[in-house]
Amino acid sequence: MTIGREFPYGSKRIPWFHIAGLLSVACWGALAWRSHQSPEEGKLAWWLGAHVAGWILLAFAWRMVRCGFKPDLILPWALAFRLCGLLAEPVLEDDHHRFLWDGRVFALTGDPYRKAPAEFFQDPAVEPRFQRVLDQINNPELPTVYGPVCQVGFALGYKVAPARLWPWKLLLVAAELGLLVALRRRLSEEGFLLLAWCPLAVAESSFNAHPDMLGVALMTLAWTVRSPWLAGVLAAASGGTKVFGWMVAPFVLVKSGWRAWIAFSVTLIILYTPFLRNGGQAEFASLRTMATLWEFNSALFALVDLMVGQPTARLVCFIGFALLWIVVMWRWLVKLPSVSRRESLVPPGGLVFGGFLLLSATINPWYALWLWPFVVLSPTRAGVAFLVMVTLSYCTGRNLGLENLEPFAHPGWVRPVEFGVIGVAAFWDWMRPLKNRPLDQETPGSG
Repeated sequence: MTIGREFPYGSKRIPWFHIAGLLSVACWGALAWRSHQSPEEGKLAWWLGAHVAGWILLAFAWRMVRCGFKPDLILPWALAFRLCGLLAEPVLEDDHHRFLWDGRVFALTGDPYRKAPAEFFQDPAVEPRFQRVLDQINNPELPTVYGPVCQVGFALGYKVAPARLWPWKLLLVAAELGLLVALRRRLSEEGFLLLAWCPLAVAESSFNAHPDMLGVALMTLAWTVRSPWLAGVLAAASGGTKVFGWMVAPFVLVKSGWRAWIAFSVTLIILYTPFLRNGGQAEFASLRTMATLWEFNSALFALVDLMVGQPTARLVCFIGFALLWIVVMWRWLVKLPSVSRRESLVPPGGLVFGGFLLLSATINPWYALWLWPFVVLSPTRAGVAFLVMVTLSYCTGRNLGLENLEPFAHPGWVRPVEFGVIGVAAFWDWMRPLKNRPLDQETPGSG
């Protein structure tokens, strides 16, 4: 088996593509090793360094594939990156303590939404290992914000290995593998490389174990399956993981027909009835608190906030997103009758999630995972720039060790650089749009 070809800029037969893969494994492996070390100081540099190296090596490998190299190990290398994450502790994040706690509460009580973690602080029934988990949960006064599908995954993790994160991580990697397999036939070699080697996906899923990957995978499978019944079930499950899934679910259901609507409705009833009966609010109580009070790393919302104040800014941005969503749905409804192969039609997730993130009061890096498959299927410079630059939001007062800055506040340079680069990329897209979309092999509806 040939493992390399001539480098496009030289004459020696060296497996440059696989050298890029090996160096990427080394970078992620180094980050995994550093994640087990103390103290926290310095981990930001390792985190950002792994991302920068990952993107540079991905660009190098992408250029080789673009020049004609035919790799046969894209997926094995991608799995090697994720193995590094499975062996790591979460970096610069503490959300995983909530996942472990939710799994215990759901497994033992059947309802993780009734009580906030703070209500268990003095409970003598909590085992010492879970007392340590409980002590590290952020915002312990709030019930969990994670949907019923997440809770099932957390509880399964508790059953397999209480207070251990690896079962949940394995579930996320399995979901991501399903996504990669589902999109493989739709993508060219360079498109699949961008999908499988994306540093943001590696870091926020296998390293930091954020449940968004599960929702993204379910959403992607929903619009790739042929069965309308299964599409409806998967779309509901995606929304039942995190509410982001509901933003695209109607596009999937409209495409799939009435059977999908029935399956979607029945699945939602099954998922939420146990938690909404007797006055329960499931995850919506804490989500409402987030939507009305929290702000982090916002883009357009921050500008509107400067002009009209935060309460009005939330209303203005909500209306702006609602109007955008309606316009995109109207265009979708107009487009559907003229498409002969609906199964190849990709929902306009790039517009929906891109618009939502830019108008949102909170942009965490893992939120961009919902944008990731759509950027690969219909690439723009602005979309790729978003996946690259959003990692800068980890440069907070706490992670930088700045005592004169609040823990989750950013230095003045972070957002101008982060969104400035994205803005320049968007302007470049506007001035010189990409004339071809070589990453998507099925052109109908790839926008």
